Amino acid sequence: MIMALNIPNHTPGTNGLRPEICDHANVLVFDAENRILILEDYGRGSAWGSWRIISCSLAHEEDPLTAVKHTLLAQTGLWAADWIYLGSYVLDDIRQIGISHFFCARNIGSTNSNGSNSSHAHKIKWARGHEIREALLDGRIAIIHHAAAITLSLVMCDRMQFNRHKT
Repeated sequence: MIMALNIPNHTPGTNGLRPEICDHANVLVFDAENRILILEDYGRGSAWGSWRIISCSLAHEEDPLTAVKHTLLAQTGLWAADWIYLGSYVLDDIRQIGISHFFCARNIGSTNSNGSNSSHAHKIKWARGHEIREALLDGRIAIIHHAAAITLSLVMCDRMQFNRHKT
């Protein structure tokens, strides 16, 4: 079976500038039913790149775990009791810049009644594994460090026990 691919036909960065390479922290958040937290945003008017995970750019010397925990809480009103560090990978190994740090989180709690922060333009969606795999292939997940975090999490979190790394 051959899959139809949705390959974008535009160049990112319409202003012609190259994106700044910075460090990121990323987390794939799982609920009690093993669904994955997705931030859904169709602000660009299409489905391409419309699914995101919790991710943040890091300031110089900022602790990745602390930053991504704060981002999860700020963007969704959710917190997680169990965190697993999946690793850190460099985007540009020649210049040693653009490090992405990857985490999984489980045992979710909420600081508000509906588990969302209405001040953000995105919609919170809980997706099943097969939906995530489809989104990786059809372009809904188009940010490379989000795709890497999802792939690492799907492969590694099934093999690791969350209760080993409580924070």
